[in-house]
Amino acid sequence: MEASYRDAPVKGDAVIIIVTNLDDDDFIVIAENLEFKENVLFVSDKTSPGAYPIEKLNCIIDDFWDIKSTIARISEWGRGRRFVGIIGLDEEYHYSITREVADAFKLRYYSKKTLDSTSNKFLQRQLLNECGVRVPKFELFSGEDPKIRFPNVLKVLTGYASIHNYLNHSPEELKKNLDVIKKEAAASNKDLMFKPHKIGDAKTFDPTTEFILEEYIGGEEYSCDYLVDQQGAHVIRVVKKIIDPGNFGGFEGFYLHNPDAAPSGFSLKELESLCTKIAKCLEIEFGVCMLDFKLINGEFVVIETTVRPGIATFVMLMAEVYGYISMNKLIREKLGVRFDLCLPSKTGLVAYFSTAKRGTVKRIDLSELDKRKDSLDMISSGVYYYDGEPIYDTSTCKTPEKLLGYALVRDVAYADINKKIKEIRNLIRVEVV
Repeated sequence: MEASYRDAPVKGDAVIIIVTNLDDDDFIVIAENLEFKENVLFVSDKTSPGAYPIEKLNCIIDDFWDIKSTIARISEWGRGRRFVGIIGLDEEYHYSITREVADAFKLRYYSKKTLDSTSNKFLQRQLLNECGVRVPKFELFSGEDPKIRFPNVLKVLTGYASIHNYLNHSPEELKKNLDVIKKEAAASNKDLMFKPHKIGDAKTFDPTTEFILEEYIGGEEYSCDYLVDQQGAHVIRVVKKIIDPGNFGGFEGFYLHNPDAAPSGFSLKELESLCTKIAKCLEIEFGVCMLDFKLINGEFVVIETTVRPGIATFVMLMAEVYGYISMNKLIREKLGVRFDLCLPSKTGLVAYFSTAKRGTVKRIDLSELDKRKDSLDMISSGVYYYDGEPIYDTSTCKTPEKLLGYALVRDVAYADINKKIKEIRNLIRVEVV
């Protein structure tokens, strides 16, 4: 930590956060747990905040159609203030909005090369592979004979939250899923993940006809956030993803832990070494990044990384168990406010409950769960559906199980993860008609 860091922000200093296409639940989690709200300006599309009362924040709602107008609105808000940093949550734009705003206010941000490689999955795998970082076998795929053995996974080039990911067990299934994803792309001509992506003068990717096909790999799946500075990468969050075995891309929960205090099969030092290698490869010199990876026979296999913190239900768990979220570490760094880089040894669990039925929710009864709140050491619980709401598949999300809600629990032993999830699920009563 540099000596120039202070205990509180300078009055009038502000950090800009650009937000596009974020789930409203994720926006609310960030907003509710944000430090120094008076020093943060959200510039968001109109859908991301959902029902959150934006009057509780400094927030500009913008459609981003005219970037000069967007910059003018930010400048107007910034009168009498000093912008000292910027954070981009506009991954599907390849962070281009954040890049333009950063340039307008002369704020430090990443190069286009770094932004391209952290928002284009094919390009990222190419670079990581060249740097000796293990990634799944992959190819750029448009429908020709696949070189990747089955089972394999078909993905769009850009996007977050595992949208448009398809598991294929045979050539016939791959062809079927390729037809589906092409139809979705054609029908979603305003969806940013399907806009052409120009890489310098050499290549323009067409996400409506070009996809990434990669080998399906087993192993345990993890996610972490790492802060990058001149010394390298410092891991500030690790979660194990509790995979739902019958639900590709779905999870039964997230386990928040320090790998040095749990039998994860790798050490914190080993993970930080991997993150440092990735950061150097992609020319990331600062900020907080997210990394998804698997552990196979004691070896890391990188799924993806990007230049923003991870965003999911585990953010709420972090706030309760650790007393911080990764976004706050990043905001503190940009405001010049002190923060520590020690990963706590405390543990916590996000336990999801779900249903395989489609229809209308008649009842989600958490009363028995609430009665056991103290004995479970439960922090809180929540639901994604309410009585009378329909449960249905969307074109981008077709899974056997539909998540209905979650419970947050602290102090769960590594060996008790599955037992705890089962115990919580058995206390919940769900009726769908």
